[in-house]
Amino acid sequence: MKVFIINARQLMIGAAVLFAVLIAGIVLLLREPLDSSSSSLSEPTSATSASEPADQPMGFDLPKLAMDVTMQDSDKADVKLITENFEFVGDGKDEMNGIVHGKGHAHIYLDGKMIAQVFDSEFILSKLPKGEHDLRVELAYGNHTPYHVEASQKLVVK
Repeated sequence: MKVFIINARQLMIGAAVLFAVLIAGIVLLLREPLDSSSSSLSEPTSATSASEPADQPMGFDLPKLAMDVTMQDSDKADVKLITENFEFVGDGKDEMNGIVHGKGHAHIYLDGKMIAQVFDSEFILSKLPKGEHDLRVELAYGNHTPYHVEASQKLVVK
């Protein structure tokens, strides 16, 4: 029969390693992808509130979103957002804070990574890398809380 003897130093090192791995795992799970790539749009900022939307009050319809994308040149895309029950507000510097139903901005994702936020229904994506990409647009309140209303489209850059 073997007897394992663990001294206090080994126990503390093991506990420290376990704690570090646990904290790293939690950070990775909670981290939102906010890496940005080159574009002519506002840089994204971190959310200032919970990611759950506020309850839609009576008498307000949930916004609707559609997207029309036209490729220009070899690395540019002209994007038009068609919305119902939604008004773009703010400019990225002095944007509206809080939750006002039917108002806000849009978060732009390319291949799953947030690259920008826009405060107008038309914008241009430039310097797109060659290849096939997934463009997704999600409507958000002024405090970045998502409406959970989105549109997506595949892009092919030659």
